[in-house]
Amino acid sequence: MALHADLIFRGGPVFTGRRRSDGTFELSEAVAVRDGRIVAVGSDTEISSLAGPKTRVIELAGRLLSAGLIDAHVHLVTHGTNQMGVCCKYPVVRSIEDIKERIRERARQTPPGQWIRGWGYNQFYLAERRHPNRWDLDEAAPDHPVVIVRTDYHIAAVNSRALEILGIGDRDPDPPGGEMERQDGIVTGVLKEQAYMKHADTMGYSDEEMVEGARIAAADFIARGLTSIHDAGGAQARNIRALQTAVERGHCPVRVYMLLWSFYEDRALHEAFFASGLRTGFGSDRLKVGPYKIMVDGSSSGPTAATREPYASMPDYRGILHFSEEEVVERMVEAQRRGFDCTAHAVGDRAIDIVLRAYEEGSRRYPRADARHRIEHAAMAAPDLQERMARLGIVPVAQPTWFYEFGDGYIVNYGEERLRHFKPLRSWLRRGIVPAMSTDCPVANPDPLRNIHAATTRRTAGGSTLPGDETVSVAEALWMYTYGGARAAKEEHIKGTIEPGKLADLVVFSDNLLALEGDDLLSVRVDLTVVDGQIVYER
Repeated sequence: MALHADLIFRGGPVFTGRRRSDGTFELSEAVAVRDGRIVAVGSDTEISSLAGPKTRVIELAGRLLSAGLIDAHVHLVTHGTNQMGVCCKYPVVRSIEDIKERIRERARQTPPGQWIRGWGYNQFYLAERRHPNRWDLDEAAPDHPVVIVRTDYHIAAVNSRALEILGIGDRDPDPPGGEMERQDGIVTGVLKEQAYMKHADTMGYSDEEMVEGARIAAADFIARGLTSIHDAGGAQARNIRALQTAVERGHCPVRVYMLLWSFYEDRALHEAFFASGLRTGFGSDRLKVGPYKIMVDGSSSGPTAATREPYASMPDYRGILHFSEEEVVERMVEAQRRGFDCTAHAVGDRAIDIVLRAYEEGSRRYPRADARHRIEHAAMAAPDLQERMARLGIVPVAQPTWFYEFGDGYIVNYGEERLRHFKPLRSWLRRGIVPAMSTDCPVANPDPLRNIHAATTRRTAGGSTLPGDETVSVAEALWMYTYGGARAAKEEHIKGTIEPGKLADLVVFSDNLLALEGDDLLSVRVDLTVVDGQIVYER
């Protein structure tokens, strides 16, 4: 007796993600799924013959079916726990006075002495055009420790109660890789990079709140068509436990590939990873150990990215490096010796240059045919850096949606020449580099359609278009969101394209987005998400 399909999708189009030799992409009409795997791809007639009395047949009726989307750099737990905090993101807030009012309201609901946590502010969108400081937050909540994290998660503003708890005084020096903003010698409460990051755990949520955060975030991602994510939330024990607990409880239907790093500088933690014997690839298709990661510089929008030339907006400023070049090379070469794939947060061209030197040295000393190293963000990738990335086979993990959310600030801070090569998707593809798409949520909106729109337009929220011939087609952007993400995790043999034998992780869009362009993409919704052959979201 013939085995029937559990699910059939027909009436296409089906974006298989298979790229032809001429650069175009294969389309099909129908797909059959059984026991969590894709079993057949073909014409409506061919696939309909696999239907049985218990088969659910889904008529696409012109809606696009693709492999499940993969966001290759998000912060799963943080996105979820943010929903428990105070939203300070534009346009919810438009001024520091708005922030203070929202903090006051939360203070009225919170017992004195307990933390109040806010997230998402961007000083460029505040009427005062500055960071909130300790005195602003003291006024709003004098009896509570308060922390508000900037949208990039590289800068935070805290009040005086928080500074006391953290043990920060006016005479304390800036920590390595960090800066504390001062006014007439007084710490203002604005903490940048390691000045904030080293205290993040102290100011964070409880273990159970983190598990709940993972549940909230995973549900949101699934509703957006994301079936896999690469979690960049850090490998502190609490974050790993939260992810594992959420998976065990069935609260995390999205597949997780976990980057190993510490949000704060913790050499002992890195040494423990190396000594454990674990390496990239350990785990299951639900929760897997990813690459070893190091934070090299700051953020693009802070702005604290480390640049080769001074900022256009600040002629004496070239950003913040978390480590010296020697330290970066030492750590990443050691990780490569231990069998890890590696990645690094590197936004500015100075940081990217340092990371590539580390990869070059590691490749020279410990060559591996199966290495697939990455660079997270890789924003200011001038042609000389692109060439080295191609030679080394580096995977850039890009966030085009940053163009929209932060692009107007980029124009002011970096100038036109650097922006010509800012996240150069087209140039990477020309050089044979396969980028992976991501949003860095909650740094930016997790909406994949917003991200695809940005990749195809390079438009900012203010209506400007970033310079440079670096836009890609909708099909290319979708390919990077599926195959690109799978390849970045060395999982292209089980996901990322629609082929027999691969995991049945699929998404149905409300329209054929391949036939759309520009702002029409922003009206597209996700109608259905499938993980392991099971429908986990239906609009």
